[in-house]
Amino acid sequence: MSFVIRGLSPDTFRPLFALDDGALAVRNIRRVVADADRGFPCQVTLEDARQGETLLLLPFLHHDVAGPYRASGPIYVRETAMQQPAAVATSPRFQ
Repeated sequence: MSFVIRGLSPDTFRPLFALDDGALAVRNIRRVVADADRGFPCQVTLEDARQGETLLLLPFLHHDVAGPYRASGPIYVRETAMQQPAAVATSPRFQ
C-alpha cells in the first residue's frame, strides 16, 4: 500500500508574514527565529528550518471535523517556504 505525504499550501500563511508582532499576537501567532538547524519543522516544506531563518509558530486546525476527533496543534511555517512536490511512500506494515 502506498500513500502520499504533502506539505501544507504556503498560500494560507503568506499574508501572515506581512503582519506586525501585535497583529500576530491577536491571532495567537508568534514570529520566531530558529536558533538551531533542528527542532523547527516547517509544515509546508516538511524540512527543518536552518539556524537564523524566520518562522511563524501558530495554532493550526488540522482535522476539522464535528466530533471528538477534531484536532489542532502548533505548527511552524518558514518565511521562505515554497510548496514542495508530494512524495509517495510505502509502508512495510501494509504490504
